[in-house]
Amino acid sequence: MDILSKLDSWDYLALVMLLLSLWLILGGAGRLKAANPEQVDEGKLKKRAYGAAAAAAVYLACRYFA
Repeated sequence: MDILSKLDSWDYLALVMLLLSLWLILGGAGRLKAANPEQVDEGKLKKRAYGAAAAAAVYLACRYFA
């Protein structure tokens, strides 16, 4: 539990961003598209989710392994 004592608010934000991005990538974007097909561009949303997931993963990796 030593890692939990070192967490900052930025770490929580990155973790939430990573989880939300993974949810969008794994099916959340399709659910949003089904709920509102006129306003949701699933491809564009998935591209942004991939970028956010990559940024969050790199941040967390640099934070804990460097």
